[in-house]
Amino acid sequence: MIKSINPVVQSNIYFKTSHKQEHSVKQKQKFTAVNPFEQYHNNLATVNFASKNIYKKIRCCAKDLTPIASKEEYDEVIKRVCSSKTINGASFWEIESDYNRYPDIDKELIGLLPYCGGNDVSYNINSFLSNRLTTKNEYTPTKDSIVDIVRALDYSLNYLDKKFGQYEGIVFRKGVFGNDSGQFYSTSMSCGIAAHFNGFSKKSQYSVIKTKTGHKIYDFQKSMNNSFAPEEKEILISRTAKHREIFPDDCSSDLQKARLRFAREIVFLSEKDALYFCHPKQNLSFEDALNKIRLFEEI
Repeated sequence: MIKSINPVVQSNIYFKTSHKQEHSVKQKQKFTAVNPFEQYHNNLATVNFASKNIYKKIRCCAKDLTPIASKEEYDEVIKRVCSSKTINGASFWEIESDYNRYPDIDKELIGLLPYCGGNDVSYNINSFLSNRLTTKNEYTPTKDSIVDIVRALDYSLNYLDKKFGQYEGIVFRKGVFGNDSGQFYSTSMSCGIAAHFNGFSKKSQYSVIKTKTGHKIYDFQKSMNNSFAPEEKEILISRTAKHREIFPDDCSSDLQKARLRFAREIVFLSEKDALYFCHPKQNLSFEDALNKIRLFEEI
């Protein structure tokens, strides 16, 4: 482990030291809403361009994401990541807010932080990878910046896999899940945590996924003594992983049991929502909950 990022701070490679004490740590929890990521995106991106006619998509293609070939190249890329810019020239992602959360982080793992740190820009990362990122909002990274962020993330995930191994087993997700969208997907080893993400809504989608190559974000957060570890128990599904959907009658017993556990958590949450927030119409039956859960396995 690099014993704190202090040497980096002192050389001004990754930090603006004059701001370190002033910058408050942003909490992931404050960036969520009933509609996933909506509040986060709106809070950080309140100024729109004058005309929809000038909105452009910042598209991703394979040649943009050439793997980083060496530690020296990674060092150069991560410098740019830590001074990344929005389309209007403002600062996009900075490591300063995570300084106190991750004082002992290996330098090779800094590329994880834009996705899973306190200053989480995973929405932008996945929007870019799935060709949904547009210039509609002021808080939008330049293409060069988002490419650097994804390339550094790929490098750090490879380092993470070497350090902790890959996760093979069942994970749970609340939110859209696609077989082959090209983006990353955050999942949890806990069906309870996944079910409660962003509160209850009948419109939510749920998935149980059997993965072979999950990235152990949980182990990383735990090694950093970070509260995100027990709160999320996160396993990150690789952007290159391929999956197929399977159906309850054809699935293995472990997937079937996981589906039942997930359904119970969803029903519990709907009942709690009805009790505390007076939304009885949102209450789900156990059968309804089962029918909302899709099953996938990595090919």
